[in-house]
Amino acid sequence: MSLQELAKPLGDVTAATVAVSTLLKLLPPIAALFAIIWYSVGLYEKITGRPFSESALARLLRRIG
Repeated sequence: MSLQELAKPLGDVTAATVAVSTLLKLLPPIAALFAIIWYSVGLYEKITGRPFSESALARLLRRIG
């Protein structure tokens, strides 16, 4: 299993934990923003059937950063 394949489930668990913790007021709202971004990327990949790294937004972010 590659590092990228391991990162996805770990990111999902982290995002879910952050979201629940924020709802329980254990973490600040900035942590909820991380979870929203992570799940949005995941939804984009499921809807389009291609990796987010191939999207126009990802290319734009690479140019900026």
